[in-house]
Amino acid sequence: MSGMINNFYSSGGHRRRRGGKSGKSGGNGGGKKDERLCFICKKPGHYKREGPQGGGGGAKKGAKKGLASLKAKLAAAEARRLEAVAALAVAEAEVARVVAEIAAKEAEEAEEEAEETAGGETTTKPAEGAAPGGTK
Repeated sequence: MSGMINNFYSSGGHRRRRGGKSGKSGGNGGGKKDERLCFICKKPGHYKREGPQGGGGGAKKGAKKGLASLKAKLAAAEARRLEAVAALAVAEAEVARVVAEIAAKEAEEAEEEAEETAGGETTTKPAEGAAPGGTK
């Protein structure tokens, strides 16, 4: 019985048998929790690691996933750019149509004005009731 370890109640730091200790200080049961903090993120949960929890085994796979998501973002941005280019072309066509309409209207008005001035000089109608030779 001398080789048997039977101190599972007051084990101090290292738990040697089942049951017993949670916080490892004093009597049976939990003691003060470990208050050491992670030197990067200042959280108490993972002070032994060199970085925050997570990452680990699938880092290369995660990098590929990140590349795929960046390519998807690029494709979406390119689609938005093409949509904007198409909308710009439609707007430019509308502007060109309106400019042509304005030019046609101005040409029509100029033609009417030219007809009025040219017609007014050649044919002067005497006022109704007036003598053909004018008044003396």
